Amino acid sequence: MIQPSLIDFKQLPSVSLNQLHTLPMMAGVYFVTNFDTIQYIGKAASLKSRWLNHHRIEQFRMLPNVRVHYLLITDVNEITKLEVIEKAFIEYFTPLLNGTKMAGYQKQERFRIDLWASIKPIIEAEMQRSGLTAQEVVNIALVDYFGLSPKGKGRNTQPLLPVQMQQASGKTVYVSEDEDYI
Repeated sequence: MIQPSLIDFKQLPSVSLNQLHTLPMMAGVYFVTNFDTIQYIGKAASLKSRWLNHHRIEQFRMLPNVRVHYLLITDVNEITKLEVIEKAFIEYFTPLLNGTKMAGYQKQERFRIDLWASIKPIIEAEMQRSGLTAQEVVNIALVDYFGLSPKGKGRNTQPLLPVQMQQASGKTVYVSEDEDYI
């Protein structure tokens, strides 16, 4: 597991609040800083998606010189432990805003479905078969099934068609005719 004491957040990639759209659509832990002081630490399955609608964005905009540093998590075993990793960073760095309540903010209850247990074996099997990383497998799935590229833009080619389907252990495997994708 990642050791917070070994991470120098100042050396991590970072963006200003005006550059949030450039964040990668990858899993990671982020550090909101101003003047090199960590104000808040969070986690996200997709950094870019998380920052499109962050509940504290207006609070962060009131601070001067804010940057969002981020540590990408690409190891499939670490991605499943994002919450544990985030908690370890919060305990180590003790940011000022974590654990504080925002005036007027009421967290909405969300219905969550933990799909990870069902998709992890499929991702691992594809990683073993193709030699790709977990992130590459997920990126290909985003492109083929949802028309999204890893950079958040649609691709110009046709979406994946179930040209060849194979039933194996109750799972459907799709094979694309597109040479660039599995």
